[in-house]
Amino acid sequence: MSQETKNGSIQTLLENFTDSEVDGITARLEQAFKQRVINNNYQRWKEAGISKLFFDATLEGYDLTHYEENSKAYQYIVDYCKNIKNRIEDGRGVILIGPVGIGKTHLTSCIVKEAIRNDIQSKMISSSELIDFLKACIDDPDLKFQFDCPLLVVDDFLSDRRTEWSRDRIYNHVIDYRYKNKLGLILTSRLTLKDIQVDFNSAGNIPLGNTALSRLIDMCDVFAMSGPDYRVLRAKQRMKK
Repeated sequence: MSQETKNGSIQTLLENFTDSEVDGITARLEQAFKQRVINNNYQRWKEAGISKLFFDATLEGYDLTHYEENSKAYQYIVDYCKNIKNRIEDGRGVILIGPVGIGKTHLTSCIVKEAIRNDIQSKMISSSELIDFLKACIDDPDLKFQFDCPLLVVDDFLSDRRTEWSRDRIYNHVIDYRYKNKLGLILTSRLTLKDIQVDFNSAGNIPLGNTALSRLIDMCDVFAMSGPDYRVLRAKQRMKK
């Protein structure tokens, strides 16, 4: 059946319905299509490592009312998302430093979503998950190719208990590898840059702090964020109701 014949058959079928019925059918079809798109996005976000908690996170949803001091970091993220293909192709990343509950993961989740929307392979992983993944690579070397993704986000960087082995693997397989191959790296952390430097210097006989820090500040733009814990603010709002 030709496309013209199909269109004619559809037109004939629709003539059997009233305008209001056609409008109802159209609305249901549009809603079904939207839901299919949403479900597809959810699956892609889940596979990329975005937590379900942040499925609804948007840049517009980041409330600067309580975080005016973070406006510079926020605007940087907005610009990064607008130019995400160029930023990632250039191997540019970002480090968001600050206490818990100020929206670091919210903003980085938005970056990953935008990358996925642009069909850029991305992976978001917590610091503890990263250590488990690096250990798994020992038995399955093929896993290491996941580090070849154009964008890697490590949430709560260096927040877990570390050993000389884990520090060495993080430096070699994450920082140094992505630096040399111009692959995008985004970190969130409660540690300052100085803390990160000291942490890597405490590993083994070869201090890696200076080298790690040098690479990180060359490949990433760094923003110190602050403000109240939004979870505490949200709890106070619930108590007022």
